[in-house]
Amino acid sequence: MHFSNALLIGLLGFLSASTSPTQGLVSARTLPERSPNAGKGAILYSRGDKIWPNKPRIDMSQITDCHIINHAYEVDNKDQNNPEESWGKVWRAKAPGFGEVMFKLAEEEYLINELEVYMAVEGEFIAPEFLALVTKDEEVVGFLTKLIGGATAPEAGDEDRCVNKLEDFYRKTRLVHGDIKPDQFILTSEKTYLIDFELSRNGTESEMNHEIVELNKAFGEMRKNS
Repeated sequence: MHFSNALLIGLLGFLSASTSPTQGLVSARTLPERSPNAGKGAILYSRGDKIWPNKPRIDMSQITDCHIINHAYEVDNKDQNNPEESWGKVWRAKAPGFGEVMFKLAEEEYLINELEVYMAVEGEFIAPEFLALVTKDEEVVGFLTKLIGGATAPEAGDEDRCVNKLEDFYRKTRLVHGDIKPDQFILTSEKTYLIDFELSRNGTESEMNHEIVELNKAFGEMRKNS
């Protein structure tokens, strides 16, 4: 039996559409292919072992010595040591196989968004190194990232470093941060890291430039108050 080229193309298109694994898909965000990692976030599912399957998983019961940290990268409240009471916060903790880490729990909507971004920037030196997924009752509820030794919060004179990192983030992912401010950066003497991607989304260059303007304003306020 012979088929015309047009008929074959139509048939292949129909089969592709009918077998697409969209059931359970949380986000269909597709990042422009400007980086080897762009687009990885389009395959995340909300439950089970389909969330970043090649990453280690650690049950939350194995994470110890949890202390919430502030944006100066210091322990904020030594008496606050139960992460389940403060979802969305960043904790300094210990995890088997990794030692001291940064640990974050988040509600599913925000967690999926943040994991998508960490997938997209993996290997790009944008954010702290992603280490493992955290589970409770076999459901992914959070994640661990590398604890950056000697890290500090930005000061007024660090504006250019932070703006450059924000531009790098957009250039490599075509995402805007969504909640940009100096507190979303971690600095060492040589490196700058961007964090907290719960509200990140696809954005235009105009939107990225608006975020830069807002970041410049925030650093301007820091200089006035310093």
